[in-house]
Amino acid sequence: MTRTVSVVVPVLDGLPWLEHQVRSLCAQAIDLDYEMVIADNGSTDASWEMARRWSHEDGHLACASQKQGGRLWLLRCCRNVR
Repeated sequence: MTRTVSVVVPVLDGLPWLEHQVRSLCAQAIDLDYEMVIADNGSTDASWEMARRWSHEDGHLACASQKQGGRLWLLRCCRNVR
């Protein structure tokens, strides 16, 4: 299935804000099929672990991680999680 809307959430050591961001986006009342891609850029806090846990709990979430991936990696990861 092709998603109608893709929301990319780049994160680097953003655990204090990541949960609020994900919950806020998931709580939106929209009539579109969407995906949320959490793109971790090599976090050293628990951001990656939380993103993976959430992606297993919610079918709209996907996550990818690469240390110092940069913009090109971010574009590739968005294409690959579909």
